[in-house]
Amino acid sequence: DETLEETTAQLMREALDTHKPDLVVFLGDNTVADGYENQAKAIKEIVTPCVERNVPFTLVFGNHDQEQGVEKEVLLREYQKYPGCLAYDAIPSLYGCGNHNIPILASKGLDIAFNLWFIDSGTSVAEVGGYDYVREDQIKWYKDTAAILKNINGGKVVPAISFQHI
Repeated sequence: DETLEETTAQLMREALDTHKPDLVVFLGDNTVADGYENQAKAIKEIVTPCVERNVPFTLVFGNHDQEQGVEKEVLLREYQKYPGCLAYDAIPSLYGCGNHNIPILASKGLDIAFNLWFIDSGTSVAEVGGYDYVREDQIKWYKDTAAILKNINGGKVVPAISFQHI
């Protein structure tokens, strides 16, 4: 919630200092505070260790992120206020929020060495009696974008990993 436990904050700081990551990925159900002001405070609390250390971060939303009265689009804009946030909504008309990818360039040249996918797997859906799923338009975006990356990469498939909450 809007008050990050000091032990959690300390664990985050120690992990960042010890492992010195190039990127932090928040994997959903990131904040559970009630209402916009408290959500904004909670987001500030969880990203501050990254911001203080100039470590870029991105995220996917979980099935509970918007259950506290704030839409994911609003939450995404809140994350984007902080330096180092790489999250974006590649195509806002796609199902979900924050579907995006981050190509990792080779150390020499401009070749794409690797790709990171971030796909919103939704919240809860009455029609299936439970939690949501990745939708057809998101899969099409993934396939189309992967094909573009392959073409840019001289016809070679770009190795990748996908992050999603569910």
